Amino acid sequence: MAKLLIVEDDESQRLLYEEELQEEGHDVVLAKNGKEALKCLEGTLFDLIILDIRMPEMDGTEALGKIASRYKETPVILHTAYPEYRNQFIALLADAFVLKSSDLSLLKKTVKELLEEKKEKGETKMAEEKQMTIEEILKMMEKGLGEEPKPMVLMSKLIPEWIPRQAQERKFVMDQLNHIPPKYKHLIMIAASTAVGCHLCTETFIKIAHRAGVTKEEIAEAILAARFALASTTFATALEGMEFLASKE
Repeated sequence: MAKLLIVEDDESQRLLYEEELQEEGHDVVLAKNGKEALKCLEGTLFDLIILDIRMPEMDGTEALGKIASRYKETPVILHTAYPEYRNQFIALLADAFVLKSSDLSLLKKTVKELLEEKKEKGETKMAEEKQMTIEEILKMMEKGLGEEPKPMVLMSKLIPEWIPRQAQERKFVMDQLNHIPPKYKHLIMIAASTAVGCHLCTETFIKIAHRAGVTKEEIAEAILAARFALASTTFATALEGMEFLASKE
């Protein structure tokens, strides 16, 4: 059972979310604005926060900035009726952005995915602390990917001592570098592997990102961004040759 903090100024919506998420098996605490939410966080450890944006006294954007600086390990879902906030810089501090709807299935799905991701991060941390075996690390990788990590399995047979290092490097990139939200790290890896033409890496990163809650639309846009960057690189690479041609009469 996870402990959730729901921050919502509309009383009817607060009670609805509380009822629906309690039915999912969660322990729910309610706050009606950002100021109340910060007070709740002072004395209680939460597994996840669902945060509205337009609220009195302290709105969601101000609260999110404070939460992100003080409670980095707690995932936050921005939950609003206003889609224009999705592209604001402050939204990058949240782990997910969900538009309000009478159908709460997407909200519930996002809660489930973020809690699973948080659990996997905790398992990775425990793995480092107790020095997991190579077999245990491979099982953890398989859980994140959804299938056997074939390149890692093969490498474990060739250079087994490299597998723990790979797990540590991934944790460093995904968990300890905090300026870029995890979702954007997933998208960067997809774009980079696409641009260099690594089919297996691209497929693997897409599967991992999808299991981590990145939407198919976001993944598709990352691939298109990689295509644009690659096309621009093509022109830049040929710059000297084009200058030579342009100089000829």
